[in-house]
Amino acid sequence: MLRGTPEQLAELKRTIRALDAGPEGGGNFRILTLNRQDTRALAELLQDIVPKMTGNPVTVVQPGR
Repeated sequence: MLRGTPEQLAELKRTIRALDAGPEGGGNFRILTLNRQDTRALAELLQDIVPKMTGNPVTVVQPGR
């Protein structure tokens, strides 16, 4: 179950549709699979610097959470 404002829920639906479409579906998503011990530090670094460089937000998703 998800909760949020109507705008947040609409954004979530768009995100899910884009992820379901996969790379062929286009969109502005990059999915990185990290398998090293310092993945959290790398994810936090990317979350900090990518928006500064591109103006695009980064969302870090931890599997199982």
